[in-house]
Amino acid sequence: MTGKFIINPHAFLSNKNKKLLVMKYWFLFLLIMVRFIVPASAQDERWEAYMAKYSKGPGSVTANFALQNFKDTGAYPYLIVAAVKFTNCTVEGFPVNDELGVLDAMSDSIFSVVKKHTPSIFAGTFTYQCERLNYFYVQDTVRVRNVIAKMVNKDYRGYRFNVASRADKGWSTFKTFLYPNEQTIEIIENGKMASVLHKAGDKLLLPRKVDHWLYFKTDQGRTDFLTYASFEKFKVEDSTAIKGKNDTYPFALHLSRVDYVDVNSISKVTIGLRKEAKKLDGIYDGWECPVIKE
Repeated sequence: MTGKFIINPHAFLSNKNKKLLVMKYWFLFLLIMVRFIVPASAQDERWEAYMAKYSKGPGSVTANFALQNFKDTGAYPYLIVAAVKFTNCTVEGFPVNDELGVLDAMSDSIFSVVKKHTPSIFAGTFTYQCERLNYFYVQDTVRVRNVIAKMVNKDYRGYRFNVASRADKGWSTFKTFLYPNEQTIEIIENGKMASVLHKAGDKLLLPRKVDHWLYFKTDQGRTDFLTYASFEKFKVEDSTAIKGKNDTYPFALHLSRVDYVDVNSISKVTIGLRKEAKKLDGIYDGWECPVIKE
């Protein structure tokens, strides 16, 4: 348990400082991955992974996004952060070769011993600067450090580790650190769309007509949005529909424009549409486009 841990001083930053330090996402480094971790069995799972730029370079976050809607946070009022240093890493600080598999197995092993000791929820991981942090919300922290140390020393000799804990009844670390902001969620969803196109044989190199749908609470909000749409050179396909997404947003708007659909390009478009729609009590509902095979 000796050695200097780069991230430990940042593990429990205040909400304000965390946003300044870690919520500056680097769109060019977005990564969509599938993660197979077994979290608390009683909880819903929606594991997502993304990369972002932090103060010293890119980092990777994996988190169970379904926990954003978890109501009984008070039942798991303590946060455990188990940090592991690894040396087999790239210049960017990410694991190479078989190291990723070892780290994932270690994360699962740590969670296994923690949940045997106290009711626990695995919230996510953060990999940065040759260090992996594992975040768990637990009901009790007594002896947790000891059971983790015993397992790591037995099964993963050669790895330096550290364990920190604190009260976090409102799960602020998950909500402001592991869970991404709205723009990053937008990029993650666009990445999924791009992945579907890529799997269909589209190299995402050519621009094409992209259709967008938005919904508003009032007809006036929809009408006012047309000013933005015109300025951004969108074509209005339909601005008269009153069937809407639901009773709260009954006024539909269908736009289109020729754009590139790689993640970075389309995200700039959709983030702008969502932001402007929100100003006018509207919501952006997504996009679609044809597959282009070269």
